[in-house]
Amino acid sequence: MEYRITQKAEKSITIEIPIELQGKELEVIIKEIDPLAERRKQLQEILLKGPTWTDEQYKSYLESRKHLEKWNQS
Repeated sequence: MEYRITQKAEKSITIEIPIELQGKELEVIIKEIDPLAERRKQLQEILLKGPTWTDEQYKSYLESRKHLEKWNQS
């Protein structure tokens, strides 16, 4: 189980331990937050979930582009 809190760094930090974790051994990691990390993660999700072309659709696109280039050169 992972429990994450985000808090602005001051002289000290107080952590309230959830009931289900009380009495258990815990590891506390303090690290600086990269302000661009969340934006990079969101962009990655958009790119990975975005639409893609099948091989047939891409082939059709290339053929159409070829015809348009010929027409444009006329």
